[in-house]
Amino acid sequence: MAARRLPDEREALEGATLAAANAAELLGDADLLAGAGRFGRAVSMAVLALEEAVKARTLGAIAAAAAQGRLPGFDEDTLRRIVYSGHQARLDAGVLQHLAAAFPDLYGKLMLGRDITTAEEATLLELAGIAGSANAGKQAGFYTDFDPDSGTWSVPGTVSDAEFGRVRQMIGDFVAETQRQVDDFTAFRNRPAGPAQED
Repeated sequence: MAARRLPDEREALEGATLAAANAAELLGDADLLAGAGRFGRAVSMAVLALEEAVKARTLGAIAAAAAQGRLPGFDEDTLRRIVYSGHQARLDAGVLQHLAAAFPDLYGKLMLGRDITTAEEATLLELAGIAGSANAGKQAGFYTDFDPDSGTWSVPGTVSDAEFGRVRQMIGDFVAETQRQVDDFTAFRNRPAGPAQED
């Protein structure tokens, strides 16, 4: 079976706009659920909002790269996983996107294969833990799960308001930044052409 094609520049920009709006709506749904005291499901919806925001940023990267005549930062297989269905791929990409924005020096060191400090390594481990707990939190908010080691069940109702608040803050910032990026790029692409410059 042939690999699905990636969106072209116009399609990617349209998709980025739609995905960013959907991410904001999912986050709003999370807030509604939290307001009703359903914090487990609220966390799940917030994580879905994060995944959709990652998709929006990735589609924006495809559009931006195409506008500049270059390739996006991820290989095509990773892009397909993010665009079409890969929940874990989206969370992993979200960690990289956040790392690049929040810790550009550390991101640059990693991309260039340079040594990192112990503190920077701790930051990476923390981000990896957030991605892992986000996926686990999404599952815990929707399903009951049995832990055979402890003999206990986890249920969505055990997630607290405070747990939701921590997740909501981080994801809310990510979703808002995603919308800003999409809006800025859309405005840039839609700006009127200026007068021709003379030599």
